[in-house]
Amino acid sequence: MIKPRIAVTGATGKTGSVVVTELRRAGYPVRAIVHQEDGRSTRLKTHGVEVAVAAKEARLEHIVGLTQWLASPSHPSLMTRQLWLVDRMFSTIPGVAHTIIRPGIFADAYLATIGLAAHLGVFPWIWGGGRNAPPSNEDIARVAVAALMDPARHAGKSYRPTGPELLGVEDMAKAIG
Repeated sequence: MIKPRIAVTGATGKTGSVVVTELRRAGYPVRAIVHQEDGRSTRLKTHGVEVAVAAKEARLEHIVGLTQWLASPSHPSLMTRQLWLVDRMFSTIPGVAHTIIRPGIFADAYLATIGLAAHLGVFPWIWGGGRNAPPSNEDIARVAVAALMDPARHAGKSYRPTGPELLGVEDMAKAIG
């Protein structure tokens, strides 16, 4: 069976690069859509990935969109409302399947606070007593790859990947401490 070529936007980012790696490992031809030619896009080319600097006319069959779990038309954040709108636009393209991935806060966002916590001696946590199950970039990418490799099974569905357990501020500080 000939595997379809899959275009990945954001292919040089933390999650997109894992999506590309997993797809290539599974034998899929990949076209990486990147912002610019640089060391990251050159690295993709050395792994057999076709690199395109801008989106070109293509015969799309399936879009897997990475959005935000709070995306809605009534959210107070303009960016979050715009993400909801992009999801709606993609889902209305005739003849193109669409899958939405809505992670919460990425685990890497917490890891980015390590320097601040070490410098100030305080773990920054804005959610009060709230708890979260942050997924890793790799886990989010694996959800996207599963949807891309089996579009018929995932078309029209929405997923919210999470980490393995709910963590509060004490749990999070201990995990990254």
